[in-house]
Amino acid sequence: PPRRLGKIREGSLDDLPGLAADLAGLAGELSDLWQIERPDTIRAAAYAAPDGQVRVVFVTSTALKPTTGVLLAEATALRDPFTGERIVVTAGKATIAMHARGVRMLLVER
Repeated sequence: PPRRLGKIREGSLDDLPGLAADLAGLAGELSDLWQIERPDTIRAAAYAAPDGQVRVVFVTSTALKPTTGVLLAEATALRDPFTGERIVVTAGKATIAMHARGVRMLLVER
């Protein structure tokens, strides 16, 4: 663990590759869960409860036309609380239909 948290020491900025490596080490391995597999015009942001379990995922699209994205998910299904649509997760993947420049809030079902 780091000796202290807070401001970056002046000398750290002289060694940017070393600083990046140190920060990556502190962050640990990133999981592919709750990431969009494709396309690049869709993004996902997962939010967890204090117990660490992801409870809701916001999916956004910057595409100029309706599109479909594939979300890597650790759940049995995702539910849209506004439309009632239930999206089944199969083999760790959920296929999500998105409107042009749309946003969806999806509740995680386990």
